Amino acid sequence: MRSLLVVILSGLAVALAHAAPVRFIDAATRFVVEPSQIEVVDGQLTITAPGYRARSLPAFPDDDVARFVILEPEQPPSELHPDTIAQLHRADATVILGYVGDAVTGRPLAGVTVTSGQGDVVETDERGYFQIYLPCENDLDRGTLTFRKTGFQTQRRTDIELFPLGDWIYRIQLLPGEGVAEFIDKPARTGVSAEPEPAAQAIAASTPTNAMIPRVPVNIRISHTNGIYYETLDNYCKHSLPAEWIASWGAYTGGSNSLNAGAVAVRTYAVGYVNSPRGGDHDICASTSCQVYNPTLSNSRTDLAVDFTSGCVMINANNAIPRGLTEYSAENNQLGMPCGDGFTAPTGGCLADPVCIGESEFGHGRGLCQWGSARWATGLKFPNRSTTDNTTTNGHPRQNWEWILTHYYPNLRLIRAAPLALNNPVRVIGTTTPLNVRSCPGGTITNGVNCPSLGSQPLGSLGYITAGPQRVTADGQGYTWWKVRWQNGVEGWSVENYLDRFIPTNTAPSITPVADLALHAGMALRMTNSATDADFPPNTLTFSLMSAPAGAGVHPSTGYLLWTLTATNVGTTNLFTVRVTDNGLPALSATNSFRVVIIPPPQVSATQVPPNSVRLAWSSAPRSRYRVEYTGNLALPTWLPLGNIITAADSTTTFTDTPAQQRFYRIVVID
Repeated sequence: MRSLLVVILSGLAVALAHAAPVRFIDAATRFVVEPSQIEVVDGQLTITAPGYRARSLPAFPDDDVARFVILEPEQPPSELHPDTIAQLHRADATVILGYVGDAVTGRPLAGVTVTSGQGDVVETDERGYFQIYLPCENDLDRGTLTFRKTGFQTQRRTDIELFPLGDWIYRIQLLPGEGVAEFIDKPARTGVSAEPEPAAQAIAASTPTNAMIPRVPVNIRISHTNGIYYETLDNYCKHSLPAEWIASWGAYTGGSNSLNAGAVAVRTYAVGYVNSPRGGDHDICASTSCQVYNPTLSNSRTDLAVDFTSGCVMINANNAIPRGLTEYSAENNQLGMPCGDGFTAPTGGCLADPVCIGESEFGHGRGLCQWGSARWATGLKFPNRSTTDNTTTNGHPRQNWEWILTHYYPNLRLIRAAPLALNNPVRVIGTTTPLNVRSCPGGTITNGVNCPSLGSQPLGSLGYITAGPQRVTADGQGYTWWKVRWQNGVEGWSVENYLDRFIPTNTAPSITPVADLALHAGMALRMTNSATDADFPPNTLTFSLMSAPAGAGVHPSTGYLLWTLTATNVGTTNLFTVRVTDNGLPALSATNSFRVVIIPPPQVSATQVPPNSVRLAWSSAPRSRYRVEYTGNLALPTWLPLGNIITAADSTTTFTDTPAQQRFYRIVVID
């Protein structure tokens, strides 16, 4: 085993025989941390820094990617403790607190002036810490913060959501130079309610075992009058939203919420077609038979709506996005229809929609009402589906885009999804056709559907991504492919249309028991702990010591345990507890405990056994191994082995020799 040990004496970025720098960051403040030691053993990095939990991770590949390693402090700053922040809450304001640092050096910046939109000013202390209140009356209020320091670019944060008894924690980095950097901090919500982070974690933790987690596709194939267009999903939405929604609605106060809701509906509708393609060479059409796609047209307001809601989709109770899930029409009001005036009729019944009272039905009458979304967003009446009268109010408060989506799709849930990525666990989705797994020579997918089949995976099959994505157009299909290792051992390329993430079922790993043992002082305890995990995809296992004498250590990846004994350990009994933890959700662990008794070095005695044999006896440690050696002359440097290596079975071990002449003996402890 060969190790490379790098001791950090100074500097903020470490090369580690790597083309791009590596920066170590404090998880609480985002300031740079200088490790005291970095050890590289068998491709594994172990980072140690005073006051921080040791971090172990695979060594970085030799590429040009800058990397940031987050180190967790053993004792986070007291001002970030939830109880401390709770004491700062006020019924008339939101408290903003956090840290300001130099973006280049990663060091705290003292003397940074922090100014609110109301003109209140505070300064950061020597730790870069600040705290300021932004007054508010309700959760519709928005605030502004400006960070200034001579020699650094001013940073202005706007549209900060304010709410009574609220708080936000910032980690600001200022760049050297001049000018003003603008940031819009309105939260990008991922659900039907604006819960703080702990509540969001609780929701994630309660997700059903093995539940599918929808992905947003990387690409989509559109059948257009002049051919098949291969678009990214976001670019497709930017060319469809202005053809389906009225972009000028975004010019009215609150109107962007209608466009945002429309972007989510358009995106979800498109994903449904990717999950269930309309044809063999395309996913969706470009006409009103699907939803309109115009590759020559876009609009800045609708572009902004697509970017603002990036990844947001609606899902059903099965966490899935089937085709047609977010249908919509221009006007759903049921005047003269079964539901009655002031109602819309989404799938499943009548839904009160009072902003549309007096309007005639226009469209198929299901899903989201486009003109209704504009009325809820702006508070305006827009009678007869016209913006000619743009001053008459509808008598109802303006609503945001999440509320609009929840209103019109009451049986669906709003989430923020993401594209598939390397190592994602995936499950086969679709209707009834199994997924065909393919691979061309050399493990490639250059010929797409023309690559040989490795077999099929039925609906519900589980796997995890090992490579991709690869877009293949040479076969005339234009699919996006991912390489997947399936649970039955097959590894090949699969079409993205039939894949979604899933949450793996996590079971605790098992660790091989170790029996109590005895060792001689002066030796070293060397052993490799063994553990297994039956989950799929395979979990990463990490070893740690819950209980051990001083000086003992275990390698986090291999489980190799080392402890060097001294004479001072003689007569002691030492408890070891080894824990192995997986990286599943939630993380589970198993432990094994054993004791090590330290005995003195072997005490040897010799007894003559008639007629001409000698019996050697020595104090031994069960399961330790020994070698008997001899020499005929103590003046000679060489000792010769006698017999085979002996594994002790008890506290005393014997060996009988029949020498032909005078011999001197010694006992060597091997391990």
